[in-house]
Parts: sequence; structure tokens; C-alpha cells
Amino acid sequence: MDPDRKQEVENYLSSNPETAARIMGLNQEGVIEPEPQYDETSNEHVIKGNNNTWIVMGRDRPASRASGYGATAGTQAGSIDVCVGRGSSADGGPKDNILHPNFFGDAARIYISQKTNIDRNFGLEAGKIGRKEGTSGIGIKADDVRIIGRQGVKIVTGKGRGVQAGPGGEKNALGQSIAEPAPGIELIAGNNTNPHAHFSPYKGKFEINSLQPLVMGDNMVEGMKEMVDLINQLQAAVVNLALYQQSFNASIMLHTHQGAGIGAIQTFPSPELIAAGTINMTNMATDVHMPLWAQKTNTMFYEVNFLEPYGLQYICSRNVRTT
Repeated sequence: MDPDRKQEVENYLSSNPETAARIMGLNQEGVIEPEPQYDETSNEHVIKGNNNTWIVMGRDRPASRASGYGATAGTQAGSIDVCVGRGSSADGGPKDNILHPNFFGDAARIYISQKTNIDRNFGLEAGKIGRKEGTSGIGIKADDVRIIGRQGVKIVTGKGRGVQAGPGGEKNALGQSIAEPAPGIELIAGNNTNPHAHFSPYKGKFEINSLQPLVMGDNMVEGMKEMVDLINQLQAAVVNLALYQQSFNASIMLHTHQGAGIGAIQTFPSPELIAAGTINMTNMATDVHMPLWAQKTNTMFYEVNFLEPYGLQYICSRNVRTT
């Protein structure tokens, strides 16, 4: 724009703030920005809002018209796709072109479908649960997702309890029985479950699984306490051994021999044994008894610190629980 014309526009906007707000989108007024169009089918009911916001009601469609159960004339596959920022990851942002759903290129969405391949659609690892095919599903995706419960959040799998759902209890969306005792819950950071290869001089080549079961905290505490008891029993046995050995060593150190016959003379203790015994008793005190009592004290502190709810480093979470 010509500098004089630009200055004229700026002067006008500065003297008319309400008009400027409407033009520039301030204070939630409308703003002009590039928006794509949607590749709408005759079966879909599309609600388009301003600023690249969409609600599409139709049949299962995770991508183009040729995707999902809607592409194969599938029934009982109704879907609702709530999407904002369609095509936002394209270079330069969304353009004035016709786009289809893109679970990897759109900014954020909540996708609900009566029948879909939810893991495949979102490119998720199978994990131990596996990739579910042809089931009802809800997918939530954005750059950052937060689930906040002021009084708690539960992630629950399996049947509802105390509900009237006919023989066998609640079924899935296809009327099939739900796996017992309960379907799994998996937390997969990085969407990667590949095992890690390692090498050790003792084991050679071995792998560590990336996806592992969570520890049951109460059972872990109980197991660790039993192990501490076993260590204490072993420590007590070693203390007894050290006491008995020290008493025996003292006897050897002061041992004398009685000569044979009438008037035989009793010998004095061996100077070598006295010297060796003195060193042994000192070493037993400094290298055996003192470390054993220190170990006993440290075991007590360890148990309190890690295995008691009031411990500074209690191994169980005070807020998060699992089955």
C-alpha cells in the first residue's frame, strides 16, 4: 500500500476504534482469515461455524469418501465429527480449497462413531489390548489434551455395576459379551511399544519390554515388608554367628596345655595366638558387629521411609490407584 494511503487508513482506524475492532477481530468481533471448504457428501449434515469450526454428522468417515464403514455401505455406523482448524498443519495453514477429514492434519477433534476402527484411524499402537475393529469408538485428539475433574477422574473399563442390562449384564455396541474379568487400560507414552535391545556380560543379548504391567502398590509394600523381615532374620543369624565365633576365638586365644604325668606343668597361652586373637577381636568389633548394627538401623529407616504411608518416599501414590 502506498505510504500516504497506509497512513490515512491508520489515522481513520485510530479515530474509529469500534470500526477497527470489527475489522481486526478485536473483542471477539469477526476476523478475516483463510478457511478451507469441506468435501461434503449428500448423506452428511454439516454445521459450519466461523473461524474454521465444524460439526459433521454422517457415517463413519476418518478420511476421504472412500474411507471408513460409510464407504462400504456399512450400517449402524453413524458418526459425529467435531473439528476445529481443518487442514491447519498444511504449510502456511488452511487454504481456500476442498478438504476431507484428516486425523493427522487437522488441529483438534472429537470423533464419535457407532462403528469404526478407532485405533487404525488414529494410528495407535496395538499394545496388549490390540487394535479394535468394527466397534463403537470415541477419539479425542489435539496438540494438548486435558481431562480435569474437580472431585476426581475415573478411567474405567468393563461392565456397569448395579444396572439392568439383561442376562450376562451389559453388552458392547454390537450386542456381544464384554471380556472378563475386565478389558485392559494401557498408557502408551510416545505411541511406541517396541522392546529395547540390550547386552550384558551375564545375560548376553536380551530385550526389555516397553509395555509392562503396573505394580499393585499394597501388594508391593507387603512383599517388600516380608523381604525386610527375611533380611532381619538373616542379619540376626549373622550376629549370632559372629558372637559364637568371637567366643570361640577368645577360648582359642587363651588356650593352655596341661603336661602329662604327676607334677606336670601347665603351659602358658601361645604368644602368637594372643596376638592374633587380639587383632581378631578388634576386627570382629569394627568390621562385623558395628556394620551389622548399622545395617539393622538402616533397614529400620528404609522400612519407614519407603514402606509406610507417612514415609517421605512412600512407594505408593496417595492419589492414583489401579486395579
